[in-house]
Amino acid sequence: MQKGIGVIGVGGRMDTLQAAVLLKRLDLLDTLLQRRNDNARYYSERLGGLLKVPAEDESGQAVYYTYTVQSPARDALEQYLAAAGIETKVQHRLLMPEAPAYKPGVRGSYTNALALSQKILCIPVHEKLTEAQRSHVADTIAEFCGKQM
Repeated sequence: MQKGIGVIGVGGRMDTLQAAVLLKRLDLLDTLLQRRNDNARYYSERLGGLLKVPAEDESGQAVYYTYTVQSPARDALEQYLAAAGIETKVQHRLLMPEAPAYKPGVRGSYTNALALSQKILCIPVHEKLTEAQRSHVADTIAEFCGKQM
């Protein structure tokens, strides 16, 4: 099999040390998920009128691996938050059909995915986030949105 850029593959392995750590964290899973959900609820209340925030589905429980907001000024917001010391992430900056390994077989269009990929930004939601930190994130986003109007 060919190695290098442009080759489709999966590299998912877990060693025994990682397994031991994850088994211990499993005892804390409900607490960790509750903290993430609390952070997400806070963001939704604070930011819902400023950005598009994730919709809650009453038929299940979200785990908020990420808390992804949408903004037409995503890149400027990303830079503004970085300048305030807030780490963000853009998931899937390059869509799979645009990746070299997949490009030759792409059929059809994916205009909605392309448009969405220009708006999405993940803000901190992890369980170790303090109330002061999440307030700083929300305040900074509100400040940015106020300057955009």
